[in-house]
Amino acid sequence: MPSPGKIYKISEPLGLGVRTDGYVYEGYEIPIYYDPMISKLIIWGKNRDEAINRMRRALYEYKITGIKTSIKYLERIMSNKNFIEGNYDTHFIENNHDQLMENTNCDECSDMVIVAAFIDYLQKISSSQESTKDFALPQSRWKKNTLHQSFLK
Repeated sequence: MPSPGKIYKISEPLGLGVRTDGYVYEGYEIPIYYDPMISKLIIWGKNRDEAINRMRRALYEYKITGIKTSIKYLERIMSNKNFIEGNYDTHFIENNHDQLMENTNCDECSDMVIVAAFIDYLQKISSSQESTKDFALPQSRWKKNTLHQSFLK
């Protein structure tokens, strides 16, 4: 389904046998009238199993926020037993509709979101504390003068 909107974050997968062809970038506003294919993910491997495993990894790494994508749908195709075994034809989507369209609700997802937010919070605190290390507090004249006096003796 078309999903117009602004792309807030995009992280494309990298690695051997992985290529993306696309024209979108962070901040890009996808108009209501557009070609719904905003990017192609091209994978190759020495055999089918390697290519499917690379595709799974690449889909896992591919992150786009702000719009809806078909990434989860493609992940379900890559985990479909018929697809993995090469048992498919032009009726593949129709024959596997229930599994491909299933909306997996994750009971632990809200817990994972909370943990991820907490980790992000801790990292931001840590990085802000590191950036303040660059700014040394001024030393008192008394302490500075006392240290200087002790070196002269």
